[in-house]
Amino acid sequence: MIIAIILLLICLSLWPVIVLVIYNDSADDLLYFQRIETPYIFKTEIIHSVHLTKVYETFEINSNGIISVVNTSFYDIGWGSPGMDGEIIHQTDNVLYINEIDKEINFIPLRVSYFTQPKLILNNEHEIPIYKYVRDNDRVDIFSLKMKFVEYLYRLILK
Repeated sequence: MIIAIILLLICLSLWPVIVLVIYNDSADDLLYFQRIETPYIFKTEIIHSVHLTKVYETFEINSNGIISVVNTSFYDIGWGSPGMDGEIIHQTDNVLYINEIDKEINFIPLRVSYFTQPKLILNNEHEIPIYKYVRDNDRVDIFSLKMKFVEYLYRLILK
């Protein structure tokens, strides 16, 4: 029985997990390090520096830890925006949605500005106002890591 429990613990510790990481590259500071269940959806939100309206980008992390840009949405002021209305680009309540981007990326670099007030919206429920945790003009990288559960626990403890 004890051997079975030990083998189970060893197998569980070697189980791969996906971790969402938010890292302040400018200050060499780990801001967020959390195991996630995939597929995992999150958004970035900024205030457009000219129009002063919100701009959202939606991302998905798959079971391999790969981040993909899913869609972008922003307030359509009527000029300089695509005029097509369909499945990929459509408009609802003056908000323009560009869907099916599906571009894989290694990480999301954000140059934080107190003016644009960048935020992360995790799983449509948890909001992190990044600009409140870093200095103006700092670079923050958002990425995912695939690691063994035991490594995740080790890094979590040393964080």
